[in-house]
Amino acid sequence: MKQFHSFRLDTVNHCLWRGEERVSLAPKAFDVLRYLVEHADRLVTQDEILNALWPETYVNPEVIKKYVLGIRKALSDPRDKPEFVETFPRRGYQFVAPVSEVISGAPVGCGINTARKMVGREGAMAELDNYLSQALNSQRQVVFVTGGSGDREDDARRRVSSSNRQSSESANHSRTMCGGLRWQGSLLSRAGSDWPVGS
Repeated sequence: MKQFHSFRLDTVNHCLWRGEERVSLAPKAFDVLRYLVEHADRLVTQDEILNALWPETYVNPEVIKKYVLGIRKALSDPRDKPEFVETFPRRGYQFVAPVSEVISGAPVGCGINTARKMVGREGAMAELDNYLSQALNSQRQVVFVTGGSGDREDDARRRVSSSNRQSSESANHSRTMCGGLRWQGSLLSRAGSDWPVGS
């Protein structure tokens, strides 16, 4: 994930974030922004962008201007004093903000709350913890947890909620962007008494 100012560019999930808020950006505008950010150390010509994003397809160079305008609007970047995308007339564009690579996921020390033990469920809970960790690290997945309703279901929900409170940024990130861990209430209430877990 790339970070510049208060923005994070998630190139895996194709999302742009300002703090905890997802910023709306058209898919091709995102691709143009990603390309500029990935080549922030230099000027990128219009021909280079066209060849990289529309290979073997004729696209009018004016379309790049349209996407750059959308990028500027999304970033609140004034054209006359750009903080992010600078235009070099008849030559191309350069991303001018400092860019850093950030590791997404749970901060150090954000473990899963295992204070409450469930007799005979260590294996299933360990597997559930593993899937939750993957979701917190921005790995897309859908996990179905089945079993009888009641204390075990509530314990699993408390476990995930506790982890979410410990790392609200990562949890919001994974929940909103990745579709990480989804509770299927109807499956939980209708299934048998065991806890098979799978993705």
